[in-house]
Amino acid sequence: MRYQGRITRWHHGRGFGYIVPNGGGDELFVHAKALRGWRGQPAGGEIVTYGHARDGRGRPCAEEVRRVDMRPARATTAPPLAAGPGGWWLPTGFLAALAGASVFGRLPMVVPVVCAGMSALTFLVYALDKSAARQGRWRIREQSLHLLALAGGWPGAWVAQGLLRHKTRKASFRGPFWFTVVANIAFVLWLASSRGRMFLHALVEG
Repeated sequence: MRYQGRITRWHHGRGFGYIVPNGGGDELFVHAKALRGWRGQPAGGEIVTYGHARDGRGRPCAEEVRRVDMRPARATTAPPLAAGPGGWWLPTGFLAALAGASVFGRLPMVVPVVCAGMSALTFLVYALDKSAARQGRWRIREQSLHLLALAGGWPGAWVAQGLLRHKTRKASFRGPFWFTVVANIAFVLWLASSRGRMFLHALVEG
């Protein structure tokens, strides 16, 4: 008989974790050897089906653990953001350009300061969401992550995706995220233009 539940905790270094049944009840031990059809080990939060078994000491555990709704890779995944310093040229270049534009009077200093602050906040929120996914806790809404990125925090989101390996393969998330990147760059270019500077001047004077 097959059961359904959610992986709530996974210890990567030791190769085991725990499943909570959908209907409630005690956590069930699962070893990495019981995983079927997985690429790597769970991150936590995955919905799975499994069978009941007992280990060598007679303790209950899960066997034949499979992920639910594992679609073909082309339908559900997208190439991850490049990780490492070589893949961070766009966010670092963006922040450096903001700082340079402020030094030469093309933008007010508040623009890079706000963007850096929002990036730090967005990175922290991504880290919290990653931790919640691993522990099976309440997740942060994707719309909230996109709003933070749109509000100037996309460099922090980019770095978080690369460092934490979070939200890098979900195509439905990547599309709106790239929109926030393009929208931010376009808005900053407009602010640096003559019309943008006139707008900022009028805003400050008003």
